[in-house]
Amino acid sequence: MYTWGFVADDEEAAALLDTLPVEALLAFQELMTAVELDPWGIAGKSPGEPNMPNVLFGPHGEGQVSYLILDGPREVWVTRVQWAD
Repeated sequence: MYTWGFVADDEEAAALLDTLPVEALLAFQELMTAVELDPWGIAGKSPGEPNMPNVLFGPHGEGQVSYLILDGPREVWVTRVQWAD
């Protein structure tokens, strides 16, 4: 199992969660629960750097999260969260 968090110097991504609608928060939570179990499987063939995927989430793909996967310590660091209104 991997742990996840926000990149320490990127408070913008963490602050965005406070502004998201409930459906977006639920979709983000569901995504990150799956990422904890298998960040590579969730990443699939998403665009981006090999260890830094960009993954869509939400009922219609309205959200996008970018994260860095560190296999050694089994960590995932969220670098960006976006949501289209």
